[in-house]
Amino acid sequence: MVDHRLYWKEQVDHALNKGMKWVALFRRMAAVKKGVSPRMAKRLYFSIALPSMLYAADVFLIPQHTTALAKKTRGSVGPTHRLSKVHRQALLMITGGMRTTATDTMEAHSNVLPFHLLINKMCHQATVRLCTLPLTHPLAKPIQKASRRYVKRHRSALHELFQLYRLSPEHVETLTPARYPSRWNPHITLEIAENKEEAEKDEEKWKVRPGIRIYTDGSDFQGGVGASAALYNSENRTWKTLRYYLGTSDQHTVYEAEIVGLILGMQLLRKERHVNLVSFAVDNQAALQASRSWRPTSGHYLMDIFHGIKEDVRKKSELDNIFLRWVPGHNGIEGNELADEEAKLATGGEEFSSSLVTLPKELRRTLPLSAAKLRQVHNAEIEEEAQDSWMQLQLQHFGALLMN
Repeated sequence: MVDHRLYWKEQVDHALNKGMKWVALFRRMAAVKKGVSPRMAKRLYFSIALPSMLYAADVFLIPQHTTALAKKTRGSVGPTHRLSKVHRQALLMITGGMRTTATDTMEAHSNVLPFHLLINKMCHQATVRLCTLPLTHPLAKPIQKASRRYVKRHRSALHELFQLYRLSPEHVETLTPARYPSRWNPHITLEIAENKEEAEKDEEKWKVRPGIRIYTDGSDFQGGVGASAALYNSENRTWKTLRYYLGTSDQHTVYEAEIVGLILGMQLLRKERHVNLVSFAVDNQAALQASRSWRPTSGHYLMDIFHGIKEDVRKKSELDNIFLRWVPGHNGIEGNELADEEAKLATGGEEFSSSLVTLPKELRRTLPLSAAKLRQVHNAEIEEEAQDSWMQLQLQHFGALLMN
């Protein structure tokens, strides 16, 4: 599997054989007359053959790239070219094209990324995943060491990946495998209506009930991401608001902003004296579902902050359960409209955030980068690169039709 010079030739041969075997089996299933559909053939390739062939590709393959100083393509050019044979056979199976059909033409017709970009995508995903490892993980220290310095000799795969993607584990969020014990009780009651009409009726019912209503929202507007919360107390009939600027649109997601809105709402609740009945109105169902989830996902550290403040409020008050309910956004609900305006205002920058004294201590520093957003931005760049390559095809290829 590993040669004495660490050129990974045996590993590449092994990966090539695995890929060819899978594609040969799938081609028997994808006969033109009685076989599976091209859509199913494409799914088989991407779900079985490609992951099997490129298992641990971030270890033995370096994505192709060019530097600013040299136009020469760097990376695992030879191994990538060899493994692309499997990619071409899979495209012939998916499109049903002739053997002489150009590979880039089949990629454009089937909407499949070029093979070197597929490797780039998988290696970037693996690098982001390495950045999210907790400090207790055995690879945490080697990863941090490799990301800080690009050594001149004896470079490992970690050195190459972190140098290529310019990522630092210190600036990326950490995903904790075990967040809560098995018997964890979030003390949260979810109310998600089946449709907008039912949600509006629930809102009218909550308006006549005594207690505290909190409306939260997150926004991605003009390149910035912001969150807000608006609290209404039925006793004194007053509104209180908080705003927070997360960062730019290429660093954070709206989902994160929605959870930060929940944190801000809980911070407002912490300042209240008499807390008996509390409801949070949120227009994002994903954030609502995440409030009761224990699984490690991108942005879960923010939900952990929310639960921490919630338990602090529960200990200092008579509050048992907190109601989290869904309200339709941009539907004329007073509290939701106020939270939406405040969230859009917060997207303007740090100067539009509430003062640090009013914010929880966890939000008084810069938030780590979102792993989901890093993958999303990189995938968009790869898609754009693929589109550019298809538009630059020769006249006899499919790109001529796109140009017209």
